[in-house]
Amino acid sequence: MATSGSVERLVADRSRFVSFVSARVGDRALDPTAQPIVPLPPRRVCEWVRGALDRLRPKARRILEAVELEGMTPSKFGIVEGISSGNAAVRWFDQLP
Repeated sequence: MATSGSVERLVADRSRFVSFVSARVGDRALDPTAQPIVPLPPRRVCEWVRGALDRLRPKARRILEAVELEGMTPSKFGIVEGISSGNAAVRWFDQLP
């Protein structure tokens, strides 16, 4: 059972929320899909990361570059390389620190 103080806090919280929403520009301000999408700049790889990748075996380097740098999923990498998605995921997981 709620005490009188907790009910008062709930009413105060509700009124603060309503005033916050009404102070904004309608629902558009709260809807993330209504905001313009700003493209991110292309990622650059640091020289030390490139040097570390160059020391790996070719198979390990290819999966890390594809998944971590290019944003490809391990299953999509498996399709491209002609291996199962499970093998691609294991190959990727084995290279993680």
